[in-house]
Amino acid sequence: MPKAEAASPTYTDQQVIAATGMPVDSLRRLITWGAVRPAQAGGGRGRVRLWTTRQALRISVTAQFGAAGYSLQMAHTLAYCVPLDSTLSIYDPEMLVAIVPEERGGKWAKRTIARRLYDLLTKSEQPDWSASDGWPGEVYIVDGRYLYSDVGGKKSVLSQTAEIDPDRQRVVPYTDPGKTRVYDPIFKREFAADVSRIEISSLMIDLKYLSAKGREREKTWNAPITVNPDYLNCKSALTINLALAFIICVRKLRGLRADYHPIESPPSDPS
Repeated sequence: MPKAEAASPTYTDQQVIAATGMPVDSLRRLITWGAVRPAQAGGGRGRVRLWTTRQALRISVTAQFGAAGYSLQMAHTLAYCVPLDSTLSIYDPEMLVAIVPEERGGKWAKRTIARRLYDLLTKSEQPDWSASDGWPGEVYIVDGRYLYSDVGGKKSVLSQTAEIDPDRQRVVPYTDPGKTRVYDPIFKREFAADVSRIEISSLMIDLKYLSAKGREREKTWNAPITVNPDYLNCKSALTINLALAFIICVRKLRGLRADYHPIESPPSDPS
């Protein structure tokens, strides 16, 4: 675990529920399944269950898939089929500071993009939501079956990461959600993947995709497909903006305003 993550502030169940929109009963079920594990377990005299920012962001992903109509366990499974291990680092302000240190004079020279995101996550003023466009975290579910994401890829390019089998209520991953170690290009180091901290049986993925060895497992996968979202040829496409959900989640955890409207009013005509 990176030092910045270990130093991350912690939050109570109530704060996480308010920030993520996860119903309290659903959070309890996830805990029972071992699908989420808090930084500090509750119970005992005066011992309150606590969560890190990163854990809250993971719960937020499950909440977004749940809000889209998926069952809690399917939502949790899809949350682990989006390769978020590296991406989540940039949505945790403490980790963001650790990877983009301030220079003399308090300026982040040549780091304006990271600085913009840091401001969105931490400034007390109501944010300009248009500035949140373009951050990684867009997910498409095409024809109710194919999961695409821009996470870990180039801007405006979606990679297919999983396929939902609606008849069997299982998921076939195209990336490796069972990998227990990941290389994080942001920190330039290898560390434990988030999946190593949960009960693997909580995922609706056949064991052959999670327990087979390296290349043998890869033979069972279809080749990931990349596509520009402007050229999706499909009957339907459900879009989930995880980037916006992450920014709102962090701001609410920190007690900051996070009001937004789905449709922003166009600027008035000065004439």
